Amino acid sequence: TIRIDTLPVQGGGPPLAWSDVDIKNIETTLIDDKAGLLVLVETESNNNYHLHIKKLYGQVESVKHVVKAKRLLVKLQKQKKKKAGDIWGDKTNAKAWPHP
Repeated sequence: TIRIDTLPVQGGGPPLAWSDVDIKNIETTLIDDKAGLLVLVETESNNNYHLHIKKLYGQVESVKHVVKAKRLLVKLQKQKKKKAGDIWGDKTNAKAWPHP
């Protein structure tokens, strides 16, 4: 989960609190074959903000966002890893080989 509590201000001033900004639209998109993330935030005053993460730690299955009063939560659903016995599929026997 990625938490966004503040938004930057042009000119390098102190950041705006999320609760002080009127949000018009939010888009969250997976990019680069589900390896990166793009978050676009549009405000009522027509200011556009974007967060671009080029490479996440592993591929992501899906992304969704939750708008709270004081922050934006971007939830990433990772792909489930296969179990150790599933590397050959479900039809084989993954028991250890017998020893002489």
